[in-house]
Amino acid sequence: MPIFVACSTLGGLNNNIMSISRLTIAASRNGHLPKVWGLIHGDRMTPITSLVLNSFLTLVVLAYKDLREVLTIRHLRTTKRSLPSYLTG
Repeated sequence: MPIFVACSTLGGLNNNIMSISRLTIAASRNGHLPKVWGLIHGDRMTPITSLVLNSFLTLVVLAYKDLREVLTIRHLRTTKRSLPSYLTG
């Protein structure tokens, strides 16, 4: 069973790396992000700047001490009054 969990985790990580880098490239080409995040390596044809951004943001989240605070809506600095009623219960 642990082997299947490891395979599933690696598959999810692979999917994350490929999809986030493509989304970052598309967002930068559409003008939503700086143009530097849409650059592709000339020889390897990989989105190296996008992968660096994804790695940096992942490390920031991992370095944060309280992961529960990162995952809560409170961390996004929203108030209960600004949320729709179906989210506040």
